[in-house]
Amino acid sequence: MDLFEECLAGRHRSKFTVTGTTIGKYCLSPFIVWCNAFAPAEEMEPQSQYQHLLFERGIEHEKKAVSELFGSAVHLSFESLEDGFKLALELCKKGVSSLTNVPFFFLKDDIYGIFDVLEKREGRSVFGNHYYVVKEIKSAKNIKHEYVLQCAFYNYLLGKVQGFVPDKFYLINKELKEFE
Repeated sequence: MDLFEECLAGRHRSKFTVTGTTIGKYCLSPFIVWCNAFAPAEEMEPQSQYQHLLFERGIEHEKKAVSELFGSAVHLSFESLEDGFKLALELCKKGVSSLTNVPFFFLKDDIYGIFDVLEKREGRSVFGNHYYVVKEIKSAKNIKHEYVLQCAFYNYLLGKVQGFVPDKFYLINKELKEFE
């Protein structure tokens, strides 16, 4: 079984898959996570205009950060998350120096996420004589606890797939400062 199939094995086993967003929401309130998983969709509050504005600003900030800090990175475009994951694995095996918008799955443990940036480092992994580290971009000036835990989760997910958990991960704030 190849790495792609191995990471997707177990899909549809659970109705609940943990994502980076799940981790962030859990830090704010475990009840939010429960509601997202089990409450009827018609009972959910619609997104407010303010929440929508924050979401849009976050997307714009991420585009700016990627352009300024990772201009030469390969930006993944794909039809489905699974197609994006397959492409990401192929590029990681080739040793591409950095990738953006990177979906990763490890469905044996019911986890997946979309990394803002993966950056190559020298060392051993399933990809060969290199491995990758996660860099997450946030539109806040101050790095919050939930951002750190979300990125730690992504680091764990990355480690499950590449067979090596990096000892560092990175957050980039609104001012484009990188925190290790």
